[in-house]
Amino acid sequence: MALKEELRKEVERIHQTFIKKRQFSAAIEDLEHLKEQYGMDDVLAYYLGLCYANIGKREEAKRYLGLINKSKQLTLIQQMQTWMLLGYIATEEGNFPVAEEYLKRVIETNPQSSMAYSSLGYVYFEMKRYDQAILHFRKAIQLNPNNAGAHNNLGYTYAELGINLGEAIAECRKALQLSPKSAAYYDSLGWAYYMAEDYENAVIYLQKALDYASPQQKTLITEHLQRAYKKRDQGKR
Repeated sequence: MALKEELRKEVERIHQTFIKKRQFSAAIEDLEHLKEQYGMDDVLAYYLGLCYANIGKREEAKRYLGLINKSKQLTLIQQMQTWMLLGYIATEEGNFPVAEEYLKRVIETNPQSSMAYSSLGYVYFEMKRYDQAILHFRKAIQLNPNNAGAHNNLGYTYAELGINLGEAIAECRKALQLSPKSAAYYDSLGWAYYMAEDYENAVIYLQKALDYASPQQKTLITEHLQRAYKKRDQGKR
């Protein structure tokens, strides 16, 4: 029992010193050392999985989080965060049925989780189950009107489907009000204008998206922008 208490104190020290400051690599070094010293522990596995997930090492994150899929040692918040992380990783890997399973567990445990509803809505969008996607984005917004991602995802879904385009533009604008430096949100708004055949505004917002875009985001945004330029210039001719 004394060893367990000592381990808990060390984990808490690492949490306060590194994890809260988002110094995940430094935290991993100390956590891995604790694993060698004390052996595997559910709370230790949780923090290792959390840290590896935040530096993009999915295989390591899955290995540790998979150990605590269901654990009596974790707090309820830690258990839900474990499922959320496993859901995110499965989404990133395109394993949408697995992502759906984990995110549903979060919602069953905490029906007030706006983030879980929004994340599950995105999974349904990728699975082309659009009615369910829209339902979940709306529920996420109902639970938290300041959930920028849910506003953006709802607006982009409408734009992609070519429906409710006025609402699509309004939802994307709301997302940008909440997060005004998001390349993804500028892209969504530009695309909503494109689908509404307002090519002047489409070009304006898609150009703005490029100002904030990461290298990974630029390919899709550039494709959208080129299409908007073409339609705008055709209209001028």
